[in-house]
Amino acid sequence: MTINEEEQSAWNLSQSLIMQIGETIRRASSKWINGHHRDSYFMWQEIKIFIWTDLNDKEKERLKNIEGSVAHMERKFKLAVREGAEDKIKPDLNSLRNKILGLIMSYRLAIMEMLGKYGYLIGRKLDSKRIT
Repeated sequence: MTINEEEQSAWNLSQSLIMQIGETIRRASSKWINGHHRDSYFMWQEIKIFIWTDLNDKEKERLKNIEGSVAHMERKFKLAVREGAEDKIKPDLNSLRNKILGLIMSYRLAIMEMLGKYGYLIGRKLDSKRIT
């Protein structure tokens, strides 16, 4: 394989990865808008997997901490539902649900920051079709 062929191959792989990430972001955002927050969260975790090898230890730990907090809050939510009639503990459930959604939003923002940092997003000056 010549240098040009290697460069073309690397370019094709990079382009494919960026297209996969873009499509997954689109699907995750659509799920979020339609109220399927848990499905959206799983898609953001999939995006994390695409970029995992580029992340430094601090960034990996940040994402793991958010994931752990989401899992903890989801366990508390399920326990609260099991413990009593939903109408009696509705304020607690709403509070827990809002905390979970806040954590997922933090996770989404962290992933987007990392995508930008590592060059997976098209910058403003590089995108000639952007409306500004």
